[in-house]
Amino acid sequence: MAEDITTVQFIDSKTGKLYSYIPTIKWYNGADMDDTKADGIVYIKKPNGLYYKLADNGPIDLQRFGLVSTMDVSNGISNREALSKAMTLSKTLGGLTLYVPAGNYILDVSIPIDVPSNTNLIGESGLSVFHIDPTTIVDSTLRAWPLTTGAVFFGSDDGNQPQWVDGNATNNICIKGISINCDYERESLATGFILKGIVVKCCNGVKIQHCTITNLPNTGISTPICHNVELTHNICTGCGFGNILTPSGRNGISTSGYDNILDFDTRNSTIITNNICNYNYEEGIQYGYTRGVLIAHNICLGNGDQGIEGDTAYQTTKTKVSEGKEVPSSVIISSNYIDGMKEDGTFGQGGISFSGGNEGICKIQGNMVRRVSGKMGISATQNSGGVAFIEGNILDQVDPGANSHIISVGMEDVTVVNNKILNSGSSNSHADIFVYLQAKYISIYGNTSDGGSAYLISINPYTVGFENYIKTISIINNECKTSTGYGIMFRSTINQAIDSIIIKNNRLYGLNSSAATDKSAIVFNVTSSTAFTIGNIEITENTTTYSGATLYPVRFTGFTAGSIAKASIRNNDFSGCTFPTGYRSAPDVTAINTLNYLDRNNQFPSQKVLTMDTIPTTGTWTKGDRIYPSVVANVNFEGWVCIANGTPGTWAPFGTNGTTDSGKLSFGTTANRPTVTSTGYQYFDTTLLKPIYWSGSAWIDSTGTEVS
Repeated sequence: MAEDITTVQFIDSKTGKLYSYIPTIKWYNGADMDDTKADGIVYIKKPNGLYYKLADNGPIDLQRFGLVSTMDVSNGISNREALSKAMTLSKTLGGLTLYVPAGNYILDVSIPIDVPSNTNLIGESGLSVFHIDPTTIVDSTLRAWPLTTGAVFFGSDDGNQPQWVDGNATNNICIKGISINCDYERESLATGFILKGIVVKCCNGVKIQHCTITNLPNTGISTPICHNVELTHNICTGCGFGNILTPSGRNGISTSGYDNILDFDTRNSTIITNNICNYNYEEGIQYGYTRGVLIAHNICLGNGDQGIEGDTAYQTTKTKVSEGKEVPSSVIISSNYIDGMKEDGTFGQGGISFSGGNEGICKIQGNMVRRVSGKMGISATQNSGGVAFIEGNILDQVDPGANSHIISVGMEDVTVVNNKILNSGSSNSHADIFVYLQAKYISIYGNTSDGGSAYLISINPYTVGFENYIKTISIINNECKTSTGYGIMFRSTINQAIDSIIIKNNRLYGLNSSAATDKSAIVFNVTSSTAFTIGNIEITENTTTYSGATLYPVRFTGFTAGSIAKASIRNNDFSGCTFPTGYRSAPDVTAINTLNYLDRNNQFPSQKVLTMDTIPTTGTWTKGDRIYPSVVANVNFEGWVCIANGTPGTWAPFGTNGTTDSGKLSFGTTANRPTVTSTGYQYFDTTLLKPIYWSGSAWIDSTGTEVS
């Protein structure tokens, strides 16, 4: 039979619009047309017995299915049925683009609107509004799937995670420009009565854009276990207050992953950008066990818990080795603005977190976190392994809870750089930067804090199972303006074998405002153990001042003798301390095996440090003043130190300089003179009370007279 090519036109009674149809003998999939395939919208049959297809492939107005713009609650069911009818047709035809005209649509939500694969639901942003009839919210726990979802729109053909295995997962759902509002009394719903806004589950290809979700009893937008997700330019406000005892999501946006580590299970490639998530019961944005996530340029104001939270619900012991493949999570969190000030004037609990699983990678960069209280400002942890790069964030008015800190990191490779901390709270003792758990390589540099904390930086490896884990620590060019206690604290209750610690060019001002006798600028405090060792410590070019009386700038506590192979403490400005046993950086250095340039060129209060080729014979000098020779090879020691006040005071050599006789006794009794070979070797003879020198064959005094 030849196909009639005559175009048919008619005016739809529901929309009042003119539609054109063209003749066809084939269905969308190439099958022959018959009466069962004529749906009355896309395919029709005319009295002449011929079949016709809608000529326009653009969006189909949902009013053609019976959707009516009205706030009359009697239309709630019919609007739901119209939407469901359209979705059924979209599933039948392999996907449609459905259009919601501008208007206000009352909606019965006792049954979710099931959005199938390859469906685009498009509205006019801010103008196409679905108003929920709150009396139709149901107890979802008593119903079979998918009614348990408790959502207005639910995207999933069958809705079960094993779809990834059998190949029947949902694909390509786009919801754009839709608004959903629920006008109900907050915290009035009974336990189990759940209603989320838009939920898309187990889907490959999700776009939810320019939607506005307001005052939903549970989470506004949720995309669990999905691949290739774009959540952009949405607004989710006031969600999650239906029943605060119902644990079914109370966030603005939620993108949870899945803890069964399979390549086709664990979602990846997720973009969450340019959204506004304000005043929700828990998190503004919650993301989960995921691979390849970008969260950027979002605003999260006044949320009850955290602004952006990495989902901690999916803990696992699985690793790349055990699974034979990479495991989640990986995320970039950049340029977001988080302010915890809630509508009632109280603060939300936290700022940004990354957690759950092993071997994750996160970059948290350029965010602003303000006015949060009770948790961390920024937190990044994994069960084991992982890389954290935390850079250029501003944290203002963060008041951490008990055992919490402003920036807290527990991952294997840690970099914390160029963050600025302002106006921190003091409800609980905390550190500005706290590193713990399985940290192995630690770099902390360029951070500033205006104070209020107990420590600027605290490194605290205390978890059993992570013994001998730390390898290198670099703390460089950081600044704090005040602290109730330490500047930099290293504390450990487990054994470590650290290769290197560098603490350089830090400015630690106004320390120890509590005037505690056990507080110092830089402290190493460990549980005494011969198994705790450090290869090298370098403390150089740091500046310290104090708000309270402080004994010594550096402390080593709990170490066994010789457990630090080498230390260099030099070129620091340690002014402001008191020194009960004389000018030196630390009261006890027996832990250090080799004192390499200990206290070389450090500045102590009112202390003179000069370069001369011999000890002074005139002038008034104070215990602790030091003289360094202009040519090190001229002597076998590092320099001379004044050991008694006076004019010119009493002087003795100190330190070693690597020459042949370096390291031998430089002072003592006549009986304890060392056997030396270096001509010019100086020894202060405490029996004779004067310095003597080795001529190459005998000991002589400064006049050249041989002494016995």
